Amino acid sequence: MLYDLGNFLTTQMMPETPMQAVNILFALIVLMGVRLGLETVARSAELLFPLFILLYTAFVVLIVSNIKLENIQPMLEKGVGPIWSAALSFISIAFLTHIVFLMIFPFVDQPDQARRAFLTGGLIGGLVLVVLIVLAVLVFGPDLTARNIYPSYSLAKKINIGNFLQRIEAIMAAMWFISLFFRLALYMQSIMIAISQIFNLKDDRPLIFPIGMILIVMSVIIYPNVPYQQSWDAKIWTPFSLSMGLFLPLLLLCMHGIRKIWSKKKTGTEG
Repeated sequence: MLYDLGNFLTTQMMPETPMQAVNILFALIVLMGVRLGLETVARSAELLFPLFILLYTAFVVLIVSNIKLENIQPMLEKGVGPIWSAALSFISIAFLTHIVFLMIFPFVDQPDQARRAFLTGGLIGGLVLVVLIVLAVLVFGPDLTARNIYPSYSLAKKINIGNFLQRIEAIMAAMWFISLFFRLALYMQSIMIAISQIFNLKDDRPLIFPIGMILIVMSVIIYPNVPYQQSWDAKIWTPFSLSMGLFLPLLLLCMHGIRKIWSKKKTGTEG
C-alpha cells in the first residue's frame, strides 16, 4: 500500500519528487500514530470519518452529471462466467483483508459491539467501493476503466460545474490518503502484536522503528515496475488473500471445534 501511495503521487501529482521521500514522510506519520496506540488511532478515525463521508458524498453528487447509461450496455454480453473471477478479486480486496482485525479484537472492551461494528463497517466499505466502480463504468465505459490504473482519480478530473467548479481531484486523493493511513496503522499494529506474542515481549513499542524501516525499504523494492505489480495482483494476490483471509481462519475454526468436542468427550469419559 505504501508503494501504491508513492507511485500515485510521483506519477499523478508530483512527478519530480522521488518516491522514497514520499514514502518516508507518510510512513513517519503512520509510525507516529502506531506509537500513540490503538485508542488514539481509533479516536482520530472517529474525527476523520465525517470528513471522509462529506468528501465522498460531494464526489458522488458532482460526478453524477457525467454518467452515460449506454456505457453499461450490453450487460452480461458473455454470460455470468466472467463475473465470478471479478467478484472473487473484489472480495479478496474489500473483505478478506479484514482478517487483520482479529488481532485487535482481544484488546477491545466490548467484543459484542466490536463484532457488529466489524460487520457493519465491512458492508459500508464494500458499498463505497461498489459505487465507485459503478460510477467509473458509467462515466468511462468498461474498456477505459479496465485500462486506467487510477479510475477514481480520473473520475474526479471529469467534474466540471459551470466551468467554475472543476479539477478537484484532490478530494479523491484526500479520501484515499485518509483510508490508507488507517489501513497501514492497523497492519503495523497487528504485525507488532504478532511479533510480541511470538517472542513473549512485554512491550511492543521498541518494534516500531525497525518495522518502520522494513516498511519503507519494502515499499521501494517490492514492485520493480507497474506491469510487474499488475501481473502480481492478477495472478498471485487473489489465491494469497484466499489462503490467509479465508482458508486459514476456517482451518483454525475447525481445529477449535474439534478440540472443544474432544475435551467434552474426555470430560464425559473421566466422569
